[in-house]
Amino acid sequence: MVNWGNAILVAVLGLATVFAVLIIIMVAIMIMAKIFAPAKKETPKKEEILNKPVKNTVSVPKKDIIVEVREDTELIAVFAAAIAASLNTSTYNLKIKSYRRLGEAKSSWQNISRKENIYTKL
Repeated sequence: MVNWGNAILVAVLGLATVFAVLIIIMVAIMIMAKIFAPAKKETPKKEEILNKPVKNTVSVPKKDIIVEVREDTELIAVFAAAIAASLNTSTYNLKIKSYRRLGEAKSSWQNISRKENIYTKL
């Protein structure tokens, strides 16, 4: 027969040993962190920073930015023709909602992923 008193005692002693070792490791890491940590530089308090006068301020004049909006009908027509040619269909069946330039792929995995994505949507 199993002596349940001894079984529970062994389980409790095992758990206590594990947690005691974990606490010892935690304390050792905290001590090592304090010993080997780089010296902290004194940082000024927030109040000192806010009350400190600002030197060498430069004012930048505001400039009007003019953005040229133009329609790229020729470019859209070329895109539509290229897509229609690759799909063997007419341009009347296509509706180009938007377009953007894709950057260079960093890896061949990205190239394959883009191509698979394009082919599954067509």
